[in-house]
Amino acid sequence: MTNHQEEACCEGVELYVLDALTPEETAEFEAHLAGCAACRGKLAELRETIGLLPLASAPAPVPDGMRSRVLGRVLGSAEAQRAGADAGGAEAQRAGAGAGSAEAQRVGTGAGSAETQRAGADAGSAAGAEAERRVWKRGAAYWRWMSLGLSAAVVGLALYASDLRGDLREMERLVAEAGKPPEAAKMEKMVQLQPAAEQLVSKGLASIVIDDKGTHLIVTAENLPAVQKEQAFQVWLIKGEQKVNAGTFYPHDGKGSISYTFQPQDYDMVAITLEPDAHGEQPRGAMVMMAGLKS
Repeated sequence: MTNHQEEACCEGVELYVLDALTPEETAEFEAHLAGCAACRGKLAELRETIGLLPLASAPAPVPDGMRSRVLGRVLGSAEAQRAGADAGGAEAQRAGAGAGSAEAQRVGTGAGSAETQRAGADAGSAAGAEAERRVWKRGAAYWRWMSLGLSAAVVGLALYASDLRGDLREMERLVAEAGKPPEAAKMEKMVQLQPAAEQLVSKGLASIVIDDKGTHLIVTAENLPAVQKEQAFQVWLIKGEQKVNAGTFYPHDGKGSISYTFQPQDYDMVAITLEPDAHGEQPRGAMVMMAGLKS
């Protein structure tokens, strides 16, 4: 096997692993593979990469264009040999005709035909080998870049899957935490809310409860005044001039409640106001009920 043929066989490992060679080419490559450690190593790497391809994309057939180019080198070699043989026969006939005798024509034709056919065959073989080398190089380069791209895609998908597994574990942990029943709650304080005006008959209760999830203010109220249009009730925690919005609710049958979780700190009062809408950051409406929180 010539150096060109050896080089062509080495560059054909990508097509071999994809079963893109003809039976004759496969037999030639396998014979070469038995004595080429580099090709055996490359073949093992490509088979490992191809084994991961189902994770990257759906299976795809070998491109028709590549198959045509590979087959084209065989047709190109045969065409070159036929062209050489035809040229040799024509040259011999012209030489025989110039000699002027039937014997000379026979001798000239035989000698010219044999010599020219050998030259044409050699030229055809060289042209075919060169065409084969170019085809193999183009095919090898194509599949080399394709293999690198697919390998990068496989690595990227593996990293993405690892991130997804991490996110899933964290989500499972949060769901498990949320699904746990709270530990026994401790009632820290409970105060009765008093109407802010004599004509109001509203009643309310403010409780501060501590459990494993934090400190919570729970406010319930009843006999509340009817609301008009966008009006809503807001609950406020008050310390001096500071007023913190602890929640907004709309009453149902004159009743309502909220729960507000906050960091433990001292507040002087809790109050409920009737606001023109639910978007106020500070009290704007009339006071309905209030109560002190300090013992």
